[in-house]
Amino acid sequence: MSYESKMLQELAMPTRKEVEQALLRALLKHDGIIKEFGSGEEIVDEIAGEFRLSKDQRSAFLETIYRKQNRVKKAFLWHRLLFRAADALAKEDMVSSPTRTLQITRKREWMLTEKGFDEALKLCNIPTARKECLPTKSYEVQKIVKDLIESRKPENYDPFDRDKKIVKTAREVALRNRAFRQAVIEAYTYRCSVCGLKLKSPDSLLWEVEAAHIVPHYFFG
Repeated sequence: MSYESKMLQELAMPTRKEVEQALLRALLKHDGIIKEFGSGEEIVDEIAGEFRLSKDQRSAFLETIYRKQNRVKKAFLWHRLLFRAADALAKEDMVSSPTRTLQITRKREWMLTEKGFDEALKLCNIPTARKECLPTKSYEVQKIVKDLIESRKPENYDPFDRDKKIVKTAREVALRNRAFRQAVIEAYTYRCSVCGLKLKSPDSLLWEVEAAHIVPHYFFG
């Protein structure tokens, strides 16, 4: 048994699998993103609180001796356990690592992937049908947001499509791709780009995206 494993056992720390699941739940709670596990970060204490870790468990540290350099490096055991759990999730493509996320958001954060999003919903007993309505960010969706923001804007936009054909379906429902829907509301900060209107549910979990808000569909908008 390694020195680290022995310490984890002696201090009755949670298993890495338990921490992985706690991380996924925390990511879902924080809209899909959390900062790196730096000292003093609220997320570190938040997850520790979920496991009801004692002061000794939170403050215990590992000592690594570098004999050639004649120095000792100390690292908090709880931080190390968090990082190992997050790193394992990244290898399973459940989350995007800070280095990878930095490329699209310019921030060093852990971010859910679509695969991790599905797993987090399952852990929290939330029906997958609600996935399309939740404001949770995912790596794949943020890539679309980045492309939308950086895409070239039309110089002369005409909101009227005179060649448009209206096709009525049984339910008259326009199906939207979840990624595109979320990319649009994030790109425009959850507001109408023309009038600034923001539509949301009382619990702030549902955000309306209505392409025909300015020019109604029945006026060929």
